[in-house]
Amino acid sequence: MNHSFYLYNDRLKTFRLIRDGSVCGRSEGDIQFSEDDLVSQRQLQFTVAGNEVYVEDYNSTNKTRINGVHILPGRKRRIRLNDVIEFGLQRMVMTHQNAHAPGGTPDLQEKIRIFKAAKRNDGSLTMSITKVVTRTRVHLDRASFRRLRVKRQVVDPVRTHAPFLLCGMSLLLGSWLWTLF
Repeated sequence: MNHSFYLYNDRLKTFRLIRDGSVCGRSEGDIQFSEDDLVSQRQLQFTVAGNEVYVEDYNSTNKTRINGVHILPGRKRRIRLNDVIEFGLQRMVMTHQNAHAPGGTPDLQEKIRIFKAAKRNDGSLTMSITKVVTRTRVHLDRASFRRLRVKRQVVDPVRTHAPFLLCGMSLLLGSWLWTLF
């Protein structure tokens, strides 16, 4: 017996039917996200084979993540019920029903700031950052932490929602964000 599969958009609180060959993208495909500049024109494709669903990234600029892990472009990756598919600013949960939100979806309620470098008139990028594109968390053991040279310390913007500007590599340790040389 074949099931229908849906993507639950965690931000918009909507369901989208996944069909075999469904393509997601900014301007192409069955499921479009024209307002999201971080989604490639053709981001990914779904393949439905019986009761199994596969996703394939089209070598997009901002990679597709399944449960927080980047998938390799051009290779089909099997996804299961309640797997989280992320690309651009989109966060979707795969489900087999379209009546109720999947369990565990409100876990990403905090707002994440997205930063981009500003362009000059000649097309080059400025050194000032206008939006944050990614956030990386690095966990260190005690010995590695002692060897760090800290340039400056700022309050974690995700927890306090304070504006910030960081350069170089950043480490999130406890409730503090450390910027390194």
